[in-house]
Amino acid sequence: TANIGTTAAFIGEQVDGTAKISATIDEVGIYGAALSSAQVGTLYTAGSSGASGTQANAMQVPAGTTLTFGSSAWGALNTWQVRFRYTAGGSYTFFLHRTDGSNTLFAAITGPALQLSHTIAGSTHLLASAGMTLAHEAWYWLQVTQFPSPPGDPPYLSAMLFSDDGGAIGAQVAAVGAAAFDAVTALSGVAGFAASGAALLIGGAGNASGVGQQVALFGPGGWLFASAGTGTASGAWEQNSPANTAPVGLAAPGGAPASNPQVPVQSYGAARMDFPPGGTGDGMWRLYAGGTPAGSSAIPASAGQVFQLVACVKSAGLDATASTRIRVEERDASGGFLVSANLAGTAAASGNIPNWTTLWGSYTIQNAACAYLDVAVRASSTTTPGASAGATVWIDNAQAWNQTLTGVGAGAMPYCELRFPQSPAQLLITGLLGDLPAPAYLALGAYVSSLPTGGSLSFALGRAAGASATARLTAAAHGYYGAGGSPVATAALDASSYGGFYATALANSAWSPRAFSLTPADAPGVYHLAGRCYSAQSAGNLPNVQVRANVQQRLQPWYGQLDLSDQLADAYGPFSAPLGASATWTVADAGQVTLPPFNAGALADPARTYLTPHTQWVDNTPGGSQMRAGWAALLPVDGSLLTGVLNNPSNAPFAVTGQWVWAYFDGLLVNRAGATDGPAWAYSLEAGPLANPAHAGGGPGTQSSGSLNINSGADPYLALDPQIAVTQTAQAGVNVLVGYLADANAAVLPLHAQIAYSPLYLWPR
Repeated sequence: TANIGTTAAFIGEQVDGTAKISATIDEVGIYGAALSSAQVGTLYTAGSSGASGTQANAMQVPAGTTLTFGSSAWGALNTWQVRFRYTAGGSYTFFLHRTDGSNTLFAAITGPALQLSHTIAGSTHLLASAGMTLAHEAWYWLQVTQFPSPPGDPPYLSAMLFSDDGGAIGAQVAAVGAAAFDAVTALSGVAGFAASGAALLIGGAGNASGVGQQVALFGPGGWLFASAGTGTASGAWEQNSPANTAPVGLAAPGGAPASNPQVPVQSYGAARMDFPPGGTGDGMWRLYAGGTPAGSSAIPASAGQVFQLVACVKSAGLDATASTRIRVEERDASGGFLVSANLAGTAAASGNIPNWTTLWGSYTIQNAACAYLDVAVRASSTTTPGASAGATVWIDNAQAWNQTLTGVGAGAMPYCELRFPQSPAQLLITGLLGDLPAPAYLALGAYVSSLPTGGSLSFALGRAAGASATARLTAAAHGYYGAGGSPVATAALDASSYGGFYATALANSAWSPRAFSLTPADAPGVYHLAGRCYSAQSAGNLPNVQVRANVQQRLQPWYGQLDLSDQLADAYGPFSAPLGASATWTVADAGQVTLPPFNAGALADPARTYLTPHTQWVDNTPGGSQMRAGWAALLPVDGSLLTGVLNNPSNAPFAVTGQWVWAYFDGLLVNRAGATDGPAWAYSLEAGPLANPAHAGGGPGTQSSGSLNINSGADPYLALDPQIAVTQTAQAGVNVLVGYLADANAAVLPLHAQIAYSPLYLWPR
């Protein structure tokens, strides 16, 4: 193992809604043969010498050498960025995924071309190539992205080469983009480098400029990975669900497993850390690493408050001296470090953890200056170097709550999912009591960097009439990236998009991006299909850009057979024209869908076919237009539904800047039957991510009302139903909700929710 630069090869930080993963060169081989320690030492020096002299903070990869690094769970790569020196006669390979020498996906730099290639079973397929001219011994930057794709659809790839400008990224030299040749080997294996013809120099001055080498994955925002030890652990998001994610029915985070309800839903994917092949390993997934707390995942806290902290963990290959535990860190109002603690007892586990185990414990804030709390799960194997080489640790279903504010102690909090760094979001509430649906109080909050006068926030939240362990109701939209699709889509990075990217295609005349592929058993119910969309069509032709909700029933998931030979049925609604502005992101409602769309017979197996609800766009303008698709959400409308808008009128006295906007929908007084009792809608502006309904105010209004106002639609309040059960676990009192918040440009905003209710009962007379 070795570092490229002054600190680490890839510096961990969070950007654009993705978690940047810390990693360094983990495995060293010459065509698969391990190097000796003496040979390894010749590769890594503080200044590798070349024809132009010593290069500080650089690593030299000799010609004929292949290096691999990172985690085999690295699937889609948001950004792999590396600074390197080109030497005439050299050919350099940058592996996105390398299973072995016969199965690789890579970008290549040769003297005359930048290439994307895919080798499968020894056969190399050139995907894309762009000619260029490189200067001998000049430095360049390579940026490569492998976008997420639906199962079975080859992922879209892009590679860009830039000149170096004194250690920073300069002008673009070449760019290529193409879909991979298949969808299997394109996701298998680790990353790596290879050099032939001339040595490859990596790193150098770029590390000191703050740009640096990095690998950023696509994954949930709000989590950061950090590594210590003499070897560098690699963070990843587990791709193999449900095999390596917390199982349905696992004792929920919240306290002692014997006294806590079970988790009733399937995990989408666990956080993961892969230990290095040598040295000592010490890694952690955390929420907040200090710095400006506004808009981060820092948890508000103050001295004396008690927090309950829990997480589910599993490992493979940890040695007997290893430790996995919950870790906390106190920070002051500006994010400065105060104190840290590794929790013990039930919040820690020793040695290997072959089965999913719930860690749980409490922590009392110690420092009077504490304003924020960081929560992490840390795994360490530092006693004997190499004892946990190649080990893997999985972390799932983490949960934390403020016992002082909620009054709920260990073992009493049901499993809930209520706070998300991005919306739309699928919320989950469990442990509801009572015999009847009950009016509830709901607070929805989002951090808003800017809500100018004349601006607005739209929102919606729906509760499903049923619950399923396998429902997945929010996701990023995809086009079909492989050959044979019509139209063939591409993808682009976008920090303002859900998941950090969007799909794009020429709608001439139709395009059907997809975000879901479910079985009829996964999420039965009635929904509205909403999504973030964009059309480059001219304003005068926007009425020609129309959308409808479409549900295909097929024998295969996602796109299935491109000739539709596996299609059983096709259900669709009427077209509408929801776009009011050209070249502007918009949240559009494509219409209502029912899942499943057709009645099934008694002998039908609801797990043997697939439903693909999606938006179907048409542009009837000759030549069509370029369209983009961001997130999509199946918004439940068969349980309880809230919709509305919060206006900051054009004649309001101020713009909202760098504050949390909280909207309150309170139905708790509906059943009291007093003269002035009824549902209330109000709002407040707060400095932090905690609702404060005590000084909420306001009511309905317009864009000319003179002050912020909040306007309701659909139901007057949220009702929760304690009788809904998840059939897979026979657990009652489970409510699944979907919500989103969006500004006038449909930007992705966080969604924080707080819910309270009073159970209602039927008593015998």
